[in-house]
Amino acid sequence: MPVMPPACPLSREYGAINDLFDALAEGSLPFDLKSQQFGVFGHAKGASLALLLSAKTPAVCGAVAISPLCTFNRLADSDSSIQDDIGANKELFDLELAVRSQRCEVVVIGAEEDHIAPIDEAECVFHWAPKGLSSLVLLEKTGHSLGSQHPFDGSNKELDRVLKICAELFDRVFARSAGDRGLSTGFQEA
Repeated sequence: MPVMPPACPLSREYGAINDLFDALAEGSLPFDLKSQQFGVFGHAKGASLALLLSAKTPAVCGAVAISPLCTFNRLADSDSSIQDDIGANKELFDLELAVRSQRCEVVVIGAEEDHIAPIDEAECVFHWAPKGLSSLVLLEKTGHSLGSQHPFDGSNKELDRVLKICAELFDRVFARSAGDRGLSTGFQEA
């Protein structure tokens, strides 16, 4: 069992998502939400956490990694609690190992002008992934925020494209997963 220091953001985020998956599987959330299959997506650090979860959680049937980091060590350079957490949980936070062991379909999205999570990191993650399960989408002439700004003032071409990629992947993998088990897609009532 990995050591999870409560003050560390990576372990806390990873643990919180696992807790959510458990609650969904058990049907212990409000509104009678229950599901045995999940899709994950994230942006930057969240994309890398989504890749860890998809590799280590059999119920995840698809993942979209938008501008992923190819290592968590870059975050550790500026935060000693992250550095300590990565050191205590080397295998848990070994992103290359996780990506190479993917069992679900993965779409990696990189932005050509991303200076925070450069496109070469997305390409690196893609090259680690099993080829039959992965695809790489390169967004030209866009940066880390995919053309959006803060405060959010509405969608744009790049953001709409990413949302469409997510929707298409999840529609496909949920339909395939449900069909394999004789279920309908979406949440199952508890």
